[in-house]
Amino acid sequence: MRTKTVAFLLIVAGALVALVAPAAAKGPSEGTIEGEGLDAPIAIGDGEGTPGGDELIGDVGFFEVTFGQIPSRALASAPTEDLGPRLTLRWVVPGPDGRDDIIVQDLYPYAAGGPLTYTEPGQAFFETEQTIGGWFRAPEQLVTTLQELGVPSLDALTGAGGAGDGRRTRWAPIGASLLAVLLLGAGLAVFGRRRGEVAPAAG
Repeated sequence: MRTKTVAFLLIVAGALVALVAPAAAKGPSEGTIEGEGLDAPIAIGDGEGTPGGDELIGDVGFFEVTFGQIPSRALASAPTEDLGPRLTLRWVVPGPDGRDDIIVQDLYPYAAGGPLTYTEPGQAFFETEQTIGGWFRAPEQLVTTLQELGVPSLDALTGAGGAGDGRRTRWAPIGASLLAVLLLGAGLAVFGRRRGEVAPAAG
């Protein structure tokens, strides 16, 4: 009985730590988004009424992949290979020592099945803390928030040649080469046919 009680108390304590840590932390003060389809970095506010502040922090699962949560919604691996265009979000996180830390998240707003984010584990912040990291299935609201900040739609990105996995770019030279070979073969065939038609007349 005592063992079960101790185990229960440890679980409760862990849950309280997971809840209290994000609440006690101030979180990012600002950030920038860079990536495919963006002509210039997009500045993110600190949540004080500035577009992209509180909304974005929640949508990308910032506190869940930094401090952790019980139960955790972070994923160990990507739920799809069709990730689409990637954006890089760099958060500026003020530390207790007065220095700013940088936490980087990869955003895949147009991934198959819904937007995803990825945070590399082990990123240092708050002097002794490290990010839990992992993949996070973001809400659809993330797409709306990013587009309001200036991120192009998927149609605009792919129409401009911004396919995230680069397959269109890789296959373009191959397709062009095959077309050139076919055109050359057709030209030689026509030339040979005409030459064959002229040859008897010369005799």
